[in-house]
Amino acid sequence: MLLLVGVIGFFSGDMLFSVFGVNGLHNLVHAIAGILGIWSGAFASMNASRNYNRIFGVIFLLLGIVGFFGVLTALLNLGTADNILHIVLGLVFAGVGFFGSN
Repeated sequence: MLLLVGVIGFFSGDMLFSVFGVNGLHNLVHAIAGILGIWSGAFASMNASRNYNRIFGVIFLLLGIVGFFGVLTALLNLGTADNILHIVLGLVFAGVGFFGSN
């Protein structure tokens, strides 16, 4: 899903689905995270997949939290909707990575 959002973002201008702010760097980050997610889920070990979810869960949680303070707003074109989505994604990824079953 992240890869798809990253690719669509390159063709959507400054707003994705008229809700989420995007730019080239933001789209690139989503595309890379998506590629790594596909790789870890399809080709890597269970441990690598778990670590992907843990790492990106923490990254998305931190990104969502610091986004509310305007730290990365200009660099990644983040808005409130982006910050909320990043926190939700972070909770899901972290939940799967830290509490998911083998």
